[in-house]
Amino acid sequence: MQYPLLRFAILAALPMSAQAASIDDTSVPKEIETVKVQGEQLKHPITLISPGKSTLELDDIQREQAHNIGELVMKMPGVSLDGGARPGSERINVWGFSHPSALSIRVDGAPVGFQQYRYGSFFLDPQLLRSVRLIKGDHNVRASLGAFAGSFVMETKEATDFLDPDSSIGAMAQAGFNSVNHQWKRSVTTYGASDSGWSVLLHGSRRDADDIELGNGDVFTFSGYRQHSLLGKVRYQSDAHNMIVQPYAL
Repeated sequence: MQYPLLRFAILAALPMSAQAASIDDTSVPKEIETVKVQGEQLKHPITLISPGKSTLELDDIQREQAHNIGELVMKMPGVSLDGGARPGSERINVWGFSHPSALSIRVDGAPVGFQQYRYGSFFLDPQLLRSVRLIKGDHNVRASLGAFAGSFVMETKEATDFLDPDSSIGAMAQAGFNSVNHQWKRSVTTYGASDSGWSVLLHGSRRDADDIELGNGDVFTFSGYRQHSLLGKVRYQSDAHNMIVQPYAL
């Protein structure tokens, strides 16, 4: 214990110049190294590749005559279906990702959750849609969290999609039958618009299907389903205001 105290006493007695000389000279840098960087100017413009997008317009949707959303969106590149033949057992697959948490669905700007646990099914009649846009990959900043596989942006029909330019009110009824599963489809739509900017649309549809009959005569058990869809839209649009009141049940 005496040696460190003695060394401290000796250093304290020495002049400041002697103390500085006692420090190891190798710890003090004598010269700062100079780094030279040489490069060339990039002569080609940088281009950003936009994410993959697919769109189905009103004419495309009406031409497909799809039974459910899964059959409709599988017409898009990079989209396929997993699961069974019923709307409740289908799973939408975008670029290999099919978990519901990896997809974002928005109908008329409002987020719509999947209506079946751990499966990507949402029961919306394709006949109600005027357009479907798919942004593939996690590129849509409005899709909130998730949407790693992509996001679907859907818009429902307006009264103007049914009215002729010189008409203000109308109605339409449709019926269809499929022999493979004895499916009956019935729908009624009423619509009207005024010169003051108001428009109203009411739509109801129902699908009743039994089990599918396969080509060999066997029956695909539990493939039947019942699907009811209702849509009501009231819209007011002017040069300064645009208001939409849209209660609907899907």
